[in-house]
Amino acid sequence: MDKQELPMNKGEPHDFMSVVAEMYAEAIDNAVVADLRKSSEEYKVLNTRREEIVEKYPLIEQMMSGDLPMDGRDILTLTTEEYAGVVEYNKLTINLHYIEREHIYYAGHRDCVRYLRKIGAW
Repeated sequence: MDKQELPMNKGEPHDFMSVVAEMYAEAIDNAVVADLRKSSEEYKVLNTRREEIVEKYPLIEQMMSGDLPMDGRDILTLTTEEYAGVVEYNKLTINLHYIEREHIYYAGHRDCVRYLRKIGAW
């Protein structure tokens, strides 16, 4: 079998451990989101509002996925209302990510305390 070189594009994983680490991080993120959807009222409210915005302005989902039909244009034109929707969507997304990261941060603290107790250091 011939050896093939991996492409060295910036930002892409290049070895097995990078791929595993990326998969593990994604699994943790998915678990955090699932837990927050069940346990955090604030998270539910923000997420519901974000879903309502996407429903009202489908172009947001198209923009985020890169599937926005530009019809040969270089500039995307939004109405004032669509622009306000995009801004609110982005603010909600930032707040949701903050809640997710905070959840991970405190979970790390809990895990650390459990481990210190387990090894008798606390």
